Amino acid sequence: MISRKITGILVDDSVFDHPYSRYVCSQFPDAELRSLNTPSIEPLNISWRRNKCTLHLTTFPGSFLKDCPATSPSYLCCQYRILSPVVGCPLDCSYCILQHYIGSQPIRVYVNWAEMLDQIRYYAREYPNRLIRFGSGELADSLALEPELGMVPRWISAFADIPNAILELKTKTADVDWLAIIPHRGRTVIGWSVNPARIVEREERGAAPVEARIQAAARVAGWGYKVAFHFDPILRVEGWESQYRELIGLICGAVSARSVAWVSLGSLRFPPQLREIIRRRFPKSRILDGEWVIGMDGKHRLIKPLRIELFRKVHQWLREGWGDDICIYLCMEGAEVWRKSMGWEPMSRDEVERGFEESWSGN
Repeated sequence: MISRKITGILVDDSVFDHPYSRYVCSQFPDAELRSLNTPSIEPLNISWRRNKCTLHLTTFPGSFLKDCPATSPSYLCCQYRILSPVVGCPLDCSYCILQHYIGSQPIRVYVNWAEMLDQIRYYAREYPNRLIRFGSGELADSLALEPELGMVPRWISAFADIPNAILELKTKTADVDWLAIIPHRGRTVIGWSVNPARIVEREERGAAPVEARIQAAARVAGWGYKVAFHFDPILRVEGWESQYRELIGLICGAVSARSVAWVSLGSLRFPPQLREIIRRRFPKSRILDGEWVIGMDGKHRLIKPLRIELFRKVHQWLREGWGDDICIYLCMEGAEVWRKSMGWEPMSRDEVERGFEESWSGN
């Protein structure tokens, strides 16, 4: 298991005796333990090799609930609410924005994460007539450090009792057997980021093979969970068409449409500073090849005609495999790209959100 590679734990003095700190340390008895007397807000840069296997136990002072970072109003957002009680990841994907966002800092684990559940319950009560989608996986892989961290079982059990909220857990792992015994009442979606096998081997260090992810999704669906698939980023590498078409065939053959909550499509996008980090850390990667522009959010993106081609073909192959009832959406794209690749365009962010509500109620 990936999580057993944790070799070091840094603990702020202020939380050294916190019950959850003691629990985490007990789960990794062979890890070197060190107390920190420096404020936890100071960066703790270590080597790139060590940051993937070192935890930093600290506290988060604000709200754990964040809006999806669709920074430009020109891009349609799915109104996702992001949960980040862990920041950092033991996986090492070449395109990961965390390389820029947190650099070589260790994986931060906020020991006061239980406060997040109270914040979620309060938020759900404030909007009783809306279906609210919460999810982790934006700043960490949701399952890569589970079940050792012991967070996810508590989250799933909590969401089982919130009638107007859904939890999505995004991952690139395949160790899911422990999920079978958790009472979820259909309120949790397990989502997999997927790419063709050749891309996974070259660009997603430490992640489970895509075939193992697909098998894990089939098992989870058998336990009554809804599943999701995220083709994000779709990478326009040599031979991408045949590779993605084959991948979609494998997924549609293993998981039935009735088990799928939604599917997202997105192209590679990244802040300019990440380009040099990728070139330095992954000199053999080809993901930066192609024609790029600066988007309205200040991020590098493939030029629009190439993005439309990617989305249109992947969308078509998914419809061929699962039919027209699957909820498919684009991540951080404008109305024109929706129209030219999906055949329709939502008129507002609220309409995107209503699409999820209609899809969920139809299930």
